[in-house]
Amino acid sequence: MQMERRRFWVGHVARFDASGLTRRQYCDRHCLAPATLDYWRRRARMEPAPAFVPVQARAGSVAVVAATAASVLHLRLGEVDLTLPADVDPTWLASLLRALR
Repeated sequence: MQMERRRFWVGHVARFDASGLTRRQYCDRHCLAPATLDYWRRRARMEPAPAFVPVQARAGSVAVVAATAASVLHLRLGEVDLTLPADVDPTWLASLLRALR
């Protein structure tokens, strides 16, 4: 539940930042409380940047297809397509990639 809530608000923060709308306009369009959007924007600024996980793979076997503004990461590993939240835990992602090798 907490992760879903966080994804919900992180997505709104990213969409608001890219929207060009005022805070009031964005919140009115999406039925959001401006104070809550402000809270999540402050929280996003205080969080450390995500860590990168070094990945060794054969040429052409792993491709990052897209990282969207909706905080989603799309990966293609050979025949497998993965869609993960952009804030996925780096340790868990490294374990997953090792298991898929």
